[in-house]
Amino acid sequence: MSLLASHPLLAFGIPSGGDLMIIAIMVLVLFGAKKLPVFARSMGRSMGEFRKAKEEFEQELHNAAGSENPPPTGSPRA
Repeated sequence: MSLLASHPLLAFGIPSGGDLMIIAIMVLVLFGAKKLPVFARSMGRSMGEFRKAKEEFEQELHNAAGSENPPPTGSPRA
């Protein structure tokens, strides 16, 4: 069984065009037309912050991996 089929949120499949339209209408009703631009702007900012933090984390991992000393090769001298 694949991972997608076993995930409980995807039990009914990935939402298609009609499903996405219903979700969009529900969001419009819940938040109102005036709040949607503010909501979208804040989501964009948070996505940018997340992407920035992810890049910084990956850079730190890359720097840490490059600064480690490689294990010695050959037999140790006593």
